[in-house]
Amino acid sequence: MLTIMRIDEALDRVKDVWQDRPEGVLCGALVDFLAHRARETNRISFGLIQQMAEKRSIADQTVVAGVVQYLIGHDLHLLDPVYEYIDEDDQVFELPNSEIKYTLNNGEFFHPMTGEPDKEFETRIFLSFAPSDLAKELTAPV
Repeated sequence: MLTIMRIDEALDRVKDVWQDRPEGVLCGALVDFLAHRARETNRISFGLIQQMAEKRSIADQTVVAGVVQYLIGHDLHLLDPVYEYIDEDDQVFELPNSEIKYTLNNGEFFHPMTGEPDKEFETRIFLSFAPSDLAKELTAPV
């Protein structure tokens, strides 16, 4: 069963974890963004998260990484990681987590259509994020 969470509950969790630190500021901005746009947003790039950080005068990449880690975690799971492979013909393939795990463990990647090894896979696999089911159900306070 899906739990519906109000935006103020999500922001309270963020405040409990980070108080007024930069992580809390950026995480709060992402919670607000997701509460208002998750249903019409398919993907959230690192670029968008970085822009949100810069708009709040946050330049430290460890802050951005910490916020992303928190939002894909269990406490406030609002983002799902999505891996995509873009081949030399600009075809895009969404990759299952098992394929990423195999690639990380073995240092090799095989083209999803041809089965041929791709030695340049590190420059062709990209990480973005999709709003989680919980993010799509964030509601405004009553």
